[in-house]
Amino acid sequence: IETARARGDRMVIADPGGEAMRRFWRPGDVILNPFDRRSAKWDLFAEIEGPTDYDQLAAVLLPMTGSADANEWVEEGRQLLSALMQSFHRLGAGGTDEFARMLKLDRGLWPELVEGTEAAFLYEDGNERMRSSVVNKLKPAVKVLSAIADTEGPAFSVRRWMRGEGQRIESAPGSCLWMPYRLNQLATLRRVIGSWTWLAILEASDLEPDRERRVWFVLDELDVLGPVENLKLGLTNSRKFGGCFVLGLQSIAQLADTYGENQARTIIENCATKLILRCEVSRDGGTAEYASALIGDREVAYEDRTQSEEQGKKPSVSMKQRTERAVLASEITQLPDRTGFLRLGGAEGWSKVAFPYVEFETVTAAHEPVGIAKGTAADQANDNDGERRPPFVDAAE
Repeated sequence: IETARARGDRMVIADPGGEAMRRFWRPGDVILNPFDRRSAKWDLFAEIEGPTDYDQLAAVLLPMTGSADANEWVEEGRQLLSALMQSFHRLGAGGTDEFARMLKLDRGLWPELVEGTEAAFLYEDGNERMRSSVVNKLKPAVKVLSAIADTEGPAFSVRRWMRGEGQRIESAPGSCLWMPYRLNQLATLRRVIGSWTWLAILEASDLEPDRERRVWFVLDELDVLGPVENLKLGLTNSRKFGGCFVLGLQSIAQLADTYGENQARTIIENCATKLILRCEVSRDGGTAEYASALIGDREVAYEDRTQSEEQGKKPSVSMKQRTERAVLASEITQLPDRTGFLRLGGAEGWSKVAFPYVEFETVTAAHEPVGIAKGTAADQANDNDGERRPPFVDAAE
C-alpha cells in the first residue's frame, strides 16, 4: 500500500479492523462503512446504467450460499429483489433511503411493484409458502440497505468514482476507496463489500488498455469476506487495464467453502506472485499441506549402500534419486514471524525471505462509530407508516 500510494496509483481496499486505513489514509480518500460516521452514503440507484444492472446488483447483494437447495431460493430471491428495484426506479419513487424503507416496512406494496415481471408468480394463489421462503432470503439485503439509509454522508457512486467523477480514472489518480469493517459488523457488511468491489472491478474492466496504469484491489481476509462476484474474471482479465489484486487469506478450506474447491484453486493459481507465511495443519493436512504442495517437489540425489553378507567384502555404493517435498508442511508451521517463502511472477523458483517490522505513523482513527440518534430513517418511516402514502403511488399518478 505504501509503494502504491507513493506511485499515485488508485486503490480499492477491504480493510479488517481499519488497521491499514489508520496508517495510510489521505485527504481526498473515500470511506464506505455505514457504521462509521465519516462514511459516504452509497447511492444504489446511481450504479444503474443499463437494464442488466438490476440483476447484477441483486446477485451481489444476495450471493449464493454453496448449498444447492438453499441456492434455489436465493436465485428466486434475486429475481424478486431485481424486480422490486427495477419497478421502484423506473417509477421515480425515490432513492436508496426510500427503497430501503419500502423493503423493510411496506411488504404489502410488493405485489404491485412486481406485477408484470418474472417475479409476479410469487404472488399468485397457492404460492404462499414459496413466497415466504423467497422473501426470507432478502433479509440480508434489507438489513444492509437499511443501515445505508441511516448514513448521513454525501451521496457516492463506486462506478462514478472509478471514472473520476465523469472523467476517466487517469484524471483522478492516487485516490483510495476504503472499505473498513469490524468483526461485529461483518455479518451485515460482507455482502455489500462484495458489491462495492464488484462494481469497481466492473468499471475498471472498461478502461482502455494501458501498460503503465495500476489499479489496486486489496482484499485482506478474503476467506471470511464471502464470495466477491466476478473476482475470478477480474483476476484473469485485469492485466490489460492495469488491474492488480492483493489477496490475503488464512485458510484454504475456508476459501473453498466460500467459492467452491475448483474456483478457490483457480483464484490462487491466477495470483502470479505468492508469499507463504506461517500457517497450520489439520487432520487432512490443512493450509500448511496445501502450501507445501504449492511450493512443489525437488529431486534429491543420495547414496544407496548395500552391505554384502560375505565377511570382509566392502559394501556396494550407488547413487540414486528420489522425489520429495521441497518444503515440508511441518516446516511451514514453524516459520518465525515475518519469515516465509516467496515466488515472484515470472521467477523460476521459490526463495526463503525475511523482512523487518516497520512502524507507520497513525494518521486517522481506525473506526469512528455513528452516534445513536433519535429519528433515524427507519424510525421516521415507522412513525408515519399508518398515514403516509407510498411515494411511487404519487409518481405513478
